[in-house]
Amino acid sequence: YVPERIGDLSMPPFLHDEDPWKAKKYTSVFTPGARPLVLCGRGAELAQFGRILECPGVQPLVVGDRGIGKTSLVEHAIGNEPGFVDVPCGVGIKFRDWAKVALMKIGYDFPDGELEATIRAEVDLKIATLAGKVVRKSVNRKFSDLGLSELFTLFRDHQLPHILFADEFDRISVSHPNEISHFADLIKQLAKCDPQRGPRLVVAAVTSRSRRIFRSHQSVHRHIEEVFLEKLSDRDLQLFLEQALVRMKVVSISEDVRDALISSSMGRPYYLHAVALQACFAAEGEAHKKGIGSRNGELYVTRSHYETGKEIAVQKVLDETNPGFLKILNGPEGGARRVLELIVLSGGQVAAAEMVALLEVRLRMAAGEIEKTLGVLTKERVAVFDEGHWRLSDLHVLPFLRVKFQNDLPPPGSGTQADLPLW
Repeated sequence: YVPERIGDLSMPPFLHDEDPWKAKKYTSVFTPGARPLVLCGRGAELAQFGRILECPGVQPLVVGDRGIGKTSLVEHAIGNEPGFVDVPCGVGIKFRDWAKVALMKIGYDFPDGELEATIRAEVDLKIATLAGKVVRKSVNRKFSDLGLSELFTLFRDHQLPHILFADEFDRISVSHPNEISHFADLIKQLAKCDPQRGPRLVVAAVTSRSRRIFRSHQSVHRHIEEVFLEKLSDRDLQLFLEQALVRMKVVSISEDVRDALISSSMGRPYYLHAVALQACFAAEGEAHKKGIGSRNGELYVTRSHYETGKEIAVQKVLDETNPGFLKILNGPEGGARRVLELIVLSGGQVAAAEMVALLEVRLRMAAGEIEKTLGVLTKERVAVFDEGHWRLSDLHVLPFLRVKFQNDLPPPGSGTQADLPLW
């Protein structure tokens, strides 16, 4: 799980009670998933994304590692469009569940479905903006009684230019192959819609998983086009940080903290977002205690604030993503932690044959112990075996795990060869 909205990352009480405007400034820039005020290093991808939206019958598929900025790119490009509708894919979600929410968010009412009042108000506002008035469509039959062809007809007959955003599409249920077929069929049905008046679909997903999902549905490929996001360069991350600080106007970060943020990010803006946010909170908290937070309008983030923010961010992100990471990290020193360290050291994934060889030679693990240890990582959903490689289940935690292992290094000269870290 990746925090998607400001409310998902708790803010210190003083920011709620004393100065909510200042809290909004920090979170709107630094909170992962919040509609971004700053986006750097994605000019070519934004241009490609815009061109795809202008192509009738083609839907954009934004792909890349988790935490690389897929959601931010989409939100930056079309998040303020009146027809933008966020319908994220939760873990294991099935097509009918997703379709029900999507249809209700574009104005359909069902006897067995109702939106929360705040969401409904937002839906009505979007419809009024697009159509000039609130136009809702009541379906007399229960959603649960509708067949797939009837659901596709509802999408196809919709006459407002909504843009449905299926974020984290790779998390959909794959327990039955028909689930993938239903989404593929929806994409083909939307290709028949009037490009000026009908709905569009934007999909964001982890690269390898999304390609595997559509691999058996070749007929859908002509209706989607990939926008691939690479890791950001250090220069792009530095530019993002500089522009974010200008936006906030009240924060100054020392050069060594800037360098540490960028070098530890491994090209993933999610890490920079999460750690910088917590560092700002730490600095603001100290200024608040000293009563100097608003005297000169400047807030200095020191190395100490950065270290505090980094520790909090690592703990929060690992726990919110999967408690299994912290269970292994904080458990007894043993094979599972060492193998996890090896995967992290290898950049998040390592070939199975190479893994076995390294464990046998470097850590002197027997075949039975290796199998048992890999079973523990799989059970805790920390690592997965995928196309001949062992890899982290969520690559966006890679820089956080790397920092965690570096922080836990023992003093130089301590330990035996088998006990020493792999760094």
